[in-house]
Amino acid sequence: YYTALRRWDEARATLDDVAKQPEGFAVATVGLAGLDAVQGRSQEAQQRLETVLQQNPKDTSALLLKAALQRADRKRSAALETVKAAIAADANLAGGYLLQGQLFADLNRNEEATASFEKVLTL
Repeated sequence: YYTALRRWDEARATLDDVAKQPEGFAVATVGLAGLDAVQGRSQEAQQRLETVLQQNPKDTSALLLKAALQRADRKRSAALETVKAAIAADANLAGGYLLQGQLFADLNRNEEATASFEKVLTL
């Protein structure tokens, strides 16, 4: 709600509270990383994601945001490996195939990009 209204401080406070709870830690920390990224704090976002991934290396939300940040930093090969890890963790991850297709397109690997985009349509 707060992020949709761009009320970053209130969103951050709410997510901080949720992150203190063991059952909400991962999802809230990924949300905080997303806020960091939107606010231009890429390093902080990456650190938060690494914290989540240390606890659960197959957290698909953390992996997808990490891959998106890597892509934004033009680290496309690393992003591709990260998104492949997300897809390996959940073979029905439409967002993973979409990001993979975008990365393949960035790398001019058009046949693989097309295959990834077609996979999105089947999910």
